[in-house]
Amino acid sequence: MRLDEVPMWPLLVGVLGLALTALIITALVQIAKHPTIDPTARAVWILIVLVAPVLGAIAWFWVGPKEIGHISQPK
Repeated sequence: MRLDEVPMWPLLVGVLGLALTALIITALVQIAKHPTIDPTARAVWILIVLVAPVLGAIAWFWVGPKEIGHISQPK
């Protein structure tokens, strides 16, 4: 079997799987360590990422740390 006859899709699937796993783990770590997020919102975000891992992680990076679940700072 020549090298150009070897299918590349298993390698691509593996790399994509590792990238998605890294994305999900990074989102969970950031949620857990975020200093100004409300504990209830933190639990909801973790639940979202665990129930819908890819979409939940993307949602966290897109909206989560900026706008949802922050504790109000006294003025």
